Amino acid sequence: MTENEKPKTPASGFEAIDHPLHEPMEKEGITPEYLAKKLKAELEAEETKTFKVKGSVDKGALPQGFEIISDTGNTHESTRGNIYIDGETILQFNEITWRIRQEARKDAHKLRGDYPAEKHDISGALQVIPKLGEADRELLTNTANKVVDAILNEHRRDIKSGS
Repeated sequence: MTENEKPKTPASGFEAIDHPLHEPMEKEGITPEYLAKKLKAELEAEETKTFKVKGSVDKGALPQGFEIISDTGNTHESTRGNIYIDGETILQFNEITWRIRQEARKDAHKLRGDYPAEKHDISGALQVIPKLGEADRELLTNTANKVVDAILNEHRRDIKSGS
């Protein structure tokens, strides 16, 4: 931005960050509101577990949260009074997925800014190009010239004195 250009006023948070992926993401419906809804769903994440058991299962004997999906189990009594069960029962229950909830909680805290800023060590060359006005350039040039003159004068004195 040159000295004559005015700073842009962001119309949304994405524009303020000015990331190249924000515009295409919003065009595809990936908005901050959409992401917030997905984050909330992750904070309540559960995984449905299904398993099969041999025989018939008494619905009243199931633990809370369990349900019978399919039951082909039958109980039979033999002519000698022996009871046997054939067939299968498919049971289902929802289990909390703590790992997903934990990661979502961490993401939520980061997005809210609840954690201190992370320290990033960066190595390599850095080129800084200051945007200075004419008065700033003149002041820096005069200061640099005075410093150089002082160093040269000191050096000349050392040469004359023989040090």
